[in-house]
Amino acid sequence: RIVNGTSEGSTGGCIAQYDGSSVQATGTVLEYCTAGQEGGAVYSGGNSTVVLSSSNISVGKSLGSTGGCIALYGQSNLQATGSVLEVCVSVGGGGAVYSSGQSQVVLEGSRIVNGTSEGSTGGCIAQYGQSNLQATGSVLEVCVSVGGGGAVYSSGQSQVVLEG
Repeated sequence: RIVNGTSEGSTGGCIAQYDGSSVQATGTVLEYCTAGQEGGAVYSGGNSTVVLSSSNISVGKSLGSTGGCIALYGQSNLQATGSVLEVCVSVGGGGAVYSSGQSQVVLEGSRIVNGTSEGSTGGCIAQYGQSNLQATGSVLEVCVSVGGGGAVYSSGQSQVVLEG
């Protein structure tokens, strides 16, 4: 359990990883995580991987940029199974999750609840570049953005696959 993580002028309020690193969280709770830039709770850059299994990220805030709960850049990947992201807020794109470059987001039996992009696109998820989203048996609810894509915003060569 990580509670009240703050990265005032940088990325990843609770966890920041770079250059091929990997984070695996099973049955883990990240609460009240705040970043001055990208990734309120988790920032993943380079060719890194985030695996969430039966985990919960609650109250993530990106005060200066993207990804209220999670921000993925480069060729980073997110795999969330049976996990919940809730009350995620960003001033940039992706209230809950922001992905760019060639990032991959895979949600299986997971929920994103109360995602808000206060200044851009994708209330719950925003993806740019060649990033891909695959959501199976997952729920996105109460997603709000001032730009396009209340729930999901996709731009460039990004792909979105929603099943069940």
